[in-house]
Amino acid sequence: MHVFLDDIESFVHVLGWTTLYHLSIPMGLNQRVRILSSLYHDSFKNEETGWEEAGSIKQDKFILGEYPSEEFKLMEGFPILELIRNLAAPFYARYSDPPTEQNRKASERDIAFFLERQLDKELIDTLPVPRYDLGIERLGSSEWFLNTIQNALEAPGWPNNDRMVRRGRTGTWQFISSALLDNPAGQHQLIDDIESFVHVLGWTVLCCLPSPMDADDREHLVSSLYDYSSKTAIGQRTGGSTKQDRFILGDYPSKEFKLTEHSPILELIRNLASPFCARYSNPPTEQNRKTFASIIDLVMEKQIDMKFLDTFMVPRYDLGIERLSSSDWFLNTIQDALETKGWPEKDGVGDNVLPNAPRPISKYCLHIRGH
Repeated sequence: MHVFLDDIESFVHVLGWTTLYHLSIPMGLNQRVRILSSLYHDSFKNEETGWEEAGSIKQDKFILGEYPSEEFKLMEGFPILELIRNLAAPFYARYSDPPTEQNRKASERDIAFFLERQLDKELIDTLPVPRYDLGIERLGSSEWFLNTIQNALEAPGWPNNDRMVRRGRTGTWQFISSALLDNPAGQHQLIDDIESFVHVLGWTVLCCLPSPMDADDREHLVSSLYDYSSKTAIGQRTGGSTKQDRFILGDYPSKEFKLTEHSPILELIRNLASPFCARYSNPPTEQNRKTFASIIDLVMEKQIDMKFLDTFMVPRYDLGIERLSSSDWFLNTIQDALETKGWPEKDGVGDNVLPNAPRPISKYCLHIRGH
């Protein structure tokens, strides 16, 4: 069963894949391709179930505390690797066997030994039992992950030329927020990461879930929404205009896209996308607000359904700004969606209509598809 923790792990894989694929490193191309391929593309067919299974190397790296591989280095000091390794650390507990009672007794002796000799207390967290318990605690909610990301973004040490291969932003082009694609020099904010998460969901659904849409039409839709870019007068690549238009129109992803089998995933994505209308729309003018106040009086006088007001620009904008102000509404919306009925029993990922594009997905989901 898909759980919210799979989405957090997928986010770690998006960061890891993007860093390994895009950033400049003192490593030979063949060695780099080998690491990427083994970590993200290795899979096998389960002869009993017929399902494709994968993720064993991700699991091994999590357990060893080497995600991504320690042999991977960057050309210059860059906090992104430390951030990824910090975010990956708790997943040791997800894929390790719980400590036995004997393990815990041995750990108590080890901890007493450390304390007796006044050794660095941080060394205690490297022991298997404390490491496991700390991982389970951090995996218990998204709060630790969000705080870790926020602290890393506020830390010094990010290079001045923090950019990706497309000469703009570090990240997978398809998943970068419209604001940063349109203005690569803009200040990165937490809301950009939330928007990127919406794009990860949208891209994955459009590319991988079964749909009656014609393959060529589907590929055109995905390409226009996620791949489009243009050059400025100084040769810098920008993009994101189609994403922005879809948000403003309330049509993200396009309503012409349907799924073969009903799933709440499309409604979830559209709900998560709805507040971004406020991010990319012009704020209401004073005249707009006065006009809307008059409409409210009319609605109250005629006893018209108050839901009618939600279709107007002013309340739609104000509600969007309120929801964009923190991650709480997004987390609650995701949690509520996961608890609703209607998810298909065989909720698996199908063939990618763009086989050369990245396909970030939780190792855990791939592993359990055959169970």
